[in-house]
Amino acid sequence: MVIQGADEKEKGEVQIKDLIEGANAAASIASNEEWRAERPAQFAVPEDKLVEAVKDVLARHT
Repeated sequence: MVIQGADEKEKGEVQIKDLIEGANAAASIASNEEWRAERPAQFAVPEDKLVEAVKDVLARHT
């Protein structure tokens, strides 16, 4: 999933969430507080690196 809210747009970046990796990580996280603090499988990249970053995420799962 790719997210770009107002804060990301202002910074010239996007947030990428690897939903498959997030689901795997969820199995070992005990609480919502821990999940929110760690944000597993979510990271920011500059807008001009979006395609490369998405390809990297997809390559992990193929």
